Amino acid sequence: MLDDGFDVAADFWAVFGGGEGGLGDGDNAAIAPCGGRQGDEGLGEVGGTQHDLTAAGGAGEVSLTVADRGPGLPPESLPHVFDKFYRVPGAPPGGTGLGLSIVKGFVEAHGGRVEARNREGGGAQFTIYLPVESSPEPTLEAVA
Repeated sequence: MLDDGFDVAADFWAVFGGGEGGLGDGDNAAIAPCGGRQGDEGLGEVGGTQHDLTAAGGAGEVSLTVADRGPGLPPESLPHVFDKFYRVPGAPPGGTGLGLSIVKGFVEAHGGRVEARNREGGGAQFTIYLPVESSPEPTLEAVA
């Protein structure tokens, strides 16, 4: 059944692309999409499948991942899921195939990259990586 994999794509767009409270809604400090959940907390069950949101940082970048335990994506579709107008063969009616290409454009416009893969043990996983700039060390100036 392919439609569980599409729930992940919709959640990914809602979190990273422009859903209310997502990272694309203009609030650059929002690392609390999906109703205020933060860090390694799960998104919960959506469409009958458990979805997880994880965040990590290090080596000059942060990563945000949305994953499920559904059937995953057909292996032949993985190289194409971010292409404009691409829809997995046999997908249920609806959608234009633009959501993930918009996510990719948004992420790349911010100097990042995005990946899709199938999870070991079943399910799909979408991860974005965004660069972070280090803040300069604060300096104290003597006032004369």
